[in-house]
Amino acid sequence: MTTQPAAAPNERSKSAAMAHTPSASEHVPLTGESCPDLEGLGLSEGESEALRAQVKAALEEDAKRPRKPGEDERPVAVVEITKKTMADRFYLKPDAEVEDIFNGVLGRAIEKTGVAFHFGHLLSNHGGMLVSVHSCDELASFAHLLFQQTGTRIRQHLDLDTRLWGERYHAIVLSGDAAIQAARAKYCLANGTKEHLVEH
Repeated sequence: MTTQPAAAPNERSKSAAMAHTPSASEHVPLTGESCPDLEGLGLSEGESEALRAQVKAALEEDAKRPRKPGEDERPVAVVEITKKTMADRFYLKPDAEVEDIFNGVLGRAIEKTGVAFHFGHLLSNHGGMLVSVHSCDELASFAHLLFQQTGTRIRQHLDLDTRLWGERYHAIVLSGDAAIQAARAKYCLANGTKEHLVEH
């Protein structure tokens, strides 16, 4: 992950730890899987191809993992997503309406796409989250819905004369190693205390 800029002073952290069971949405087969929407999210053709390959490899690895009784048989890839505001501006500083808009759109994106949302943080000029996806298309659909809708609605609420989000988002496919996933979850949840935004 690229180094994130410091948060605005006197900001409060908006973190979430949620459990969500993905819906029984159709899973795109691994063979010949495509993600045409990735280019529309600011990724170059080369970056899109690399991300497709990483998600496919993670799904193939997870498909070999023994399942517990009652566990969803569909393989998942754990992905860390980060997104910055336009020019790193502090558009997401504490605002109850901004928080309601973001959480509402996030919930709808989860419901519509079947992505499993694990942890997230939203600071004044960037946000990050850990999710599990069943396909690369599912990841693209989730990110597109989340950032397009929050970008439009929060921009209108704040009466901005520019876009809310920067052009690019970063998606890092994590290894199936539990220690690596736990370390990234710890980082994600520690953002509030790291920036001295919450008491601990």
